[in-house]
Amino acid sequence: MIACCDQLCTTETEEMHNFFSWAQAQPERVVLTQADTGRRYTAGEIAQGAQQMAQWLAQQGLQAE
Repeated sequence: MIACCDQLCTTETEEMHNFFSWAQAQPERVVLTQADTGRRYTAGEIAQGAQQMAQWLAQQGLQAE
């Protein structure tokens, strides 16, 4: 099991779904701080970047198994 968003997830798919649901509910919550620069990233920024990357990969022909 993996701890994610204050819950336990049993699969990577469940973990991703929980993160995106959580990020949608709390998009302004800081979830990551870059150690060397102090740059802070919100849940909304991380979720948006992940969705953009997924769309780009799909456009390149990558398919889920």
